[in-house]
Amino acid sequence: MEWITGDSVWNAVQFNGRLFRVWISDTVNAPVLWTAKHVWVWTPPADAMPWKSINLRDYCQPQSFMVRFWHLPKNGVVLGIFITYVSSLVLGVVLLSWVVLRTVKEQSADRAGEFSLDVKKAHAS
Repeated sequence: MEWITGDSVWNAVQFNGRLFRVWISDTVNAPVLWTAKHVWVWTPPADAMPWKSINLRDYCQPQSFMVRFWHLPKNGVVLGIFITYVSSLVLGVVLLSWVVLRTVKEQSADRAGEFSLDVKKAHAS
């Protein structure tokens, strides 16, 4: 029933935002305890166990190679991989922009061509 009413505690976006704030904070290796709050639609059962606190620091390590190694000194293979990833990111954004611009340009040219054909047909009749 929590998914129907909206679960703001375990919402993936909010939870990942919470983990990101812990990861980016200046306190290194300091535990950040968090206890979830359960949303009961009706009266909670009498034997409901209390929620345990978890250390968010254990779960906030990013999986992305670029994010994980962004602040660390890089050399050798790690430097090569990092340069490849950053170059691919920049090249991907440039190529995506190029495709979007070409698509918009072609669509506007097609519309202008259809409009000119409709005008010519109207004048011919």
